[in-house]
Amino acid sequence: KNRLEKALADGEFLLKYQPIINLSQDELIDSYELLIRLQSADGEAILPDHFLPIAQRHGLSDDIDRWVVSQAISLLAEKQSRNIDTQIFVKISPESLQDNTLIDLVAKSLMANAVEGWRLILELPESQMITRLKQAQSFKSAMSALGVRICLTQFGTSVDSVKMLSHFDADLIKIDRSFIEDLDKNPEHQAKIREFVQNARNLDKATVAEFVSDAN
Repeated sequence: KNRLEKALADGEFLLKYQPIINLSQDELIDSYELLIRLQSADGEAILPDHFLPIAQRHGLSDDIDRWVVSQAISLLAEKQSRNIDTQIFVKISPESLQDNTLIDLVAKSLMANAVEGWRLILELPESQMITRLKQAQSFKSAMSALGVRICLTQFGTSVDSVKMLSHFDADLIKIDRSFIEDLDKNPEHQAKIREFVQNARNLDKATVAEFVSDAN
């Protein structure tokens, strides 16, 4: 807890950038997912799976969310100043749905940096939205008013993920990595992905596949 509080106070988190590639090639825009790491005392980058549960237990998740989102908007402003067309995906915790602090920060930061809201995509885990549906819908409405888009991650891991789309109007869905690994050898996963993508297209939603590790 003390290490996380110090990292927040002194800006000691590390940010990594995972490219997101548009295979349709119908738009030329740089897309990245912003990934957070915590630097250990010996300089090693600690993955979020190790420190985010601790942050959640001590009520620091939303503080980390605000820090990362603020960094993302600043980066978008910097890219914009160099005429580089960019959009950034940022994971946030479900805890940030519970108050308006993040909404206020996004509104003020976008305005202060003259950044268009659509360039920011906030990611929420589908598996945790079912029990927070009312909060998620309210959050989505507030973000849509700012032009900010919402992406459901871990898509496909719930009992009825496709039905979830009729309850929560996400702009994009990110198919869970469990369906992508060894995809070329797994007809069942191929069928599920076709189902996910077709349903998303019917609802005019974009799809993202993560953990694409080889050409097959």
